[in-house]
Amino acid sequence: MGGPDYIELYRRARAAVPSRSKTPEEWGRRAERMNEGNLLDNSYTRDFLSAVDISGCESVLDVGCGVGNLLIPLCGKLKRGYGLDFSPGMLEAARANAKKAGLENATIVLRSWEDDWSDIPPADIVIASRCLDVDDMAWALQKLHAHAQRRIYVTYRIGPSYLDEAIYEAIGRKLIPRPDHMLVVNILKQLGMKPKLSTIRTEDKHSAYPDFEAFRKRVEWSLDTLSSDETRKLRDFFENLPRGTDDERVHKHPIEWALISWEK
Repeated sequence: MGGPDYIELYRRARAAVPSRSKTPEEWGRRAERMNEGNLLDNSYTRDFLSAVDISGCESVLDVGCGVGNLLIPLCGKLKRGYGLDFSPGMLEAARANAKKAGLENATIVLRSWEDDWSDIPPADIVIASRCLDVDDMAWALQKLHAHAQRRIYVTYRIGPSYLDEAIYEAIGRKLIPRPDHMLVVNILKQLGMKPKLSTIRTEDKHSAYPDFEAFRKRVEWSLDTLSSDETRKLRDFFENLPRGTDDERVHKHPIEWALISWEK
């Protein structure tokens, strides 16, 4: 008797989660915020890069490259790199960052998961950082695997939600958990891979909010539009948050990421 079909279990869990995919324009507006400060000045980037084994490698493909926080440092160590993202705003920021770093070996291309990648050369290393919110996980992992020549590294959120569970409780909205990260690990095993698992723990660097409107926008990024009653309850939650040194409200929500890697 065969074991569980983790591919189907993921599909069912994913289908149960009420979610709306963000548009390229929405991600483009977020690019400026994501690009604040030094690209390497955060624990997530440092921990991810320290886990990537570049020995014997000359090239990297970064799927969902965003503003280039991983692609650019890796291109500084390798002969060439490709970055894919479906948001023109993100790619504009990535190209500007590559130019600022003096890199000429980074090719940054407008491309989504669903697009044809046949013109993108295979790379020794393929990475997909914080971009695996897909309906068909097995298909996405196989697409990454097909483009890799040596190693693949992906990260997937640990926990039921990107948002603090206390916020769901405060506004009275039921939390339907996202598919668990162990489903991703087990899908890889079901596909015949031998994944390795570690974790990256980070603090939310955008934890200080000057006013309620800024906090509401942060929550609505994850939950979409709030009802008037939910907004009232969220305001009560906000008013009870501790104050920071500049009199802003502080909401700290540590985040854990599963770093999953496997060899070709």
